[in-house]
Amino acid sequence: MKKNIWFPALLTLTFFAFAAYGSATADNHKKLKTVDGSFEAALEYAAETQKPVFVMAHAEWCGACRRLERNTLSDGEVIGFMNANFVNFDFDIEKGEGPELVEKFNIQRTPSLLFITPDGEVFHSFTGYKNARNFLSEADEAAKKFEN
Repeated sequence: MKKNIWFPALLTLTFFAFAAYGSATADNHKKLKTVDGSFEAALEYAAETQKPVFVMAHAEWCGACRRLERNTLSDGEVIGFMNANFVNFDFDIEKGEGPELVEKFNIQRTPSLLFITPDGEVFHSFTGYKNARNFLSEADEAAKKFEN
């Protein structure tokens, strides 16, 4: 009797395809969702969702920025809180609209972390690296300020 090897092979391939899809989907939930495009687009989205904007001003050469992104903004609790409570936007201070935003918000240091109303007014900010616990404390304070 001749064995049909196509069905087990197809079943195995299907399993691995779904496993890869599930892994990619899970990874998407482990990232800070940021608005692509301009700062104006972030403000428009904030107005639609009635959330404040969280802005991270960074630079390629900034070690504290990379550390913040790698250690703090990749933390699951931070990601969950920020995605639920803010419209997230980041920009490089030296590229695109970065220099204009640096001037607009008088950014002196990187990373600069700003919490901005949908109308474009800064209502909370801090600079420098913070670990996840301290970052969440700042973000929670900002969320409470925005609610009031």
